[in-house]
Amino acid sequence: MTEKIEQKPGFHNKHFIIDGKMDMTTCNLITNPVFEQYGYSLTNSNTQYLKDVVVYAKDYFDPLDGPTSELYMTENTIGIHLKSHSWSDPKTCLKSRIRIALGDAFIAKLKKLFS
Repeated sequence: MTEKIEQKPGFHNKHFIIDGKMDMTTCNLITNPVFEQYGYSLTNSNTQYLKDVVVYAKDYFDPLDGPTSELYMTENTIGIHLKSHSWSDPKTCLKSRIRIALGDAFIAKLKKLFS
């Protein structure tokens, strides 16, 4: 995987600070095209086996539904990606943490109450 990614144009000498600002390119934008060369499908929600790599289904590491903040754990779940946006600006990060703590349904009620 590392070899394939390093072969991508511009990646070998990649810098994470560009013009004084952090490069916020997510790892998915870097890795998905490489995975697709081996048959990865973004629309396939099952565990996918690609040559020497396993891409696990969402319920293994990401059972927290983004829009609703509902937790859908299964017997496969081994971790929970909390989507805290720690790489984002402080305001976005704080909003994300509040949304996770309170849930989107409660946030929607608050917005309705104050609008």
